[in-house]
Amino acid sequence: TLVCAPFYLNQVATIEDIAKSLPSGFKLVVKEHQGSIGRRRLSDYIDIKKNWNVLLVGPQEDSIELVKKSKAIVTITSTVGLQGLLLRKPVVTLARVSYDASPAVIRASEIPKISLYKAIAKAINSEVKESDVLDFCIAVERKLPNSEGLILNLPIYQKEVLEEENVNKISKIIIKELKGSSN
Repeated sequence: TLVCAPFYLNQVATIEDIAKSLPSGFKLVVKEHQGSIGRRRLSDYIDIKKNWNVLLVGPQEDSIELVKKSKAIVTITSTVGLQGLLLRKPVVTLARVSYDASPAVIRASEIPKISLYKAIAKAINSEVKESDVLDFCIAVERKLPNSEGLILNLPIYQKEVLEEENVNKISKIIIKELKGSSN
């Protein structure tokens, strides 16, 4: 978030902005990230809960089930956006992320904050085409190497991703891709 979304570092304010941008009758479900447990002040949670149309749920809640019940997903940089895309839910991202290459993802990072309500309304009123999800998956498959043992999970979930051998594999893939794109 520090690098990809410098305008959304104050996540409590971002939640308030999103809540104010929702159409009447919609609720914003906010789930704390597993990696943020114990990092926020208690007053942050109190401030989040002050928003009348925000439901704060714990990090133990099943993200997939929350996504399935949602009309759309709004995220800063979370992989819950990728989950939403794969489950054919419209996604609004507030920062550039790897999965926003899909035309089913609305890049709110490219619009003024004051127009966030338009991006959210567009997402709520749109439908993700299966072909967009399939095209995205095919593109990812073409770019991923056929490298056995490559770990692409987040370090907080799988510490092995940071082992030297895995980091070297990932670095070689990136270098190869960068050299290939400069031709």
